[in-house]
Amino acid sequence: YDHCLPLPFSWAVNSLPSYRHFDWPGIDHLGRQAGEAVTAIGCRSAVHQFAKPRMMSELYGASGQHLSFADRKWIAHQQIVLGANHLSPHLMATTLLGARKRDYPPTISSHQPWWELNHVVEDPLSRLCELMSEGQGQPELLIVHPQESVYVSSRGPVELGQSPTWVGRFFHASDDPKLNKLDDTLKRLCRRLLDAGYVFDFGDESILTECARVASDQDLVVLRVGEAEYRAVVLPPLFTVRCSTIELLKNFADRGGIVIGWQFAPDFVDGRNDESALETLSEFSACVTDSLSSLEELATSLFKLVPPELRIREKSGDA
Repeated sequence: YDHCLPLPFSWAVNSLPSYRHFDWPGIDHLGRQAGEAVTAIGCRSAVHQFAKPRMMSELYGASGQHLSFADRKWIAHQQIVLGANHLSPHLMATTLLGARKRDYPPTISSHQPWWELNHVVEDPLSRLCELMSEGQGQPELLIVHPQESVYVSSRGPVELGQSPTWVGRFFHASDDPKLNKLDDTLKRLCRRLLDAGYVFDFGDESILTECARVASDQDLVVLRVGEAEYRAVVLPPLFTVRCSTIELLKNFADRGGIVIGWQFAPDFVDGRNDESALETLSEFSACVTDSLSSLEELATSLFKLVPPELRIREKSGDA
């Protein structure tokens, strides 16, 4: 689970490059909530970029024994919308002796009085997952992921919170306000793009170095990362950016690709801020289509440059 940017650093792991090595990459979606989306988007990115047939999501852990069928449905639907097409309900215990009945409930097994009706919620979700496993996702935008910015500014591993609630334990923020702000800006960016109807992925800089190239699709210049193609790249707030990423995106922009920034003002290139690095940043800034300060400006600019493939309009005609 990558609920916040500093958390994977606690295990010295960058999850995004690791997903590609699994036949079916997966995540753990905790809690009775459907607001956390960053973890699923990260896994979905690997599914698109490396043509994985399935994305797993373990659901419902720490949601409580009072979790209803309706709760399970809307949580599962959120995960399916974000790319999951194989659901793994938490958990089925062999026995509930001792502490097992309190192991991040609910228990979804024959121990429940409603077990004989479990198919009422599971069958339609299974059919929906099977349907969503057909075909291939078509993301429109690529967001350069800021995980490497955590490395250059982190004070060390983030300990899991000591709160007895799952929220306090697994959504524990870093002690560094600068990292917390970076984490918050990424989440707000993702939420705004989701609300605008965009399908987008993350671009991990190590994957971009190894697997990305500029290509032409009919008369359209795209950035191809593995098997996925993107019409535009969004640069979020970053502390550092790789020189290889700058060279890639400069080539993309020079050939007519769209590179748009939102509060993009890194201080380092490859973790360095010497004269050569600053000169490289200055040259690259001229290739960025826009460097916008607000999310609304970003959304407006994206709608003009790269309108989403699918838009939902209200009866009034407003998007």
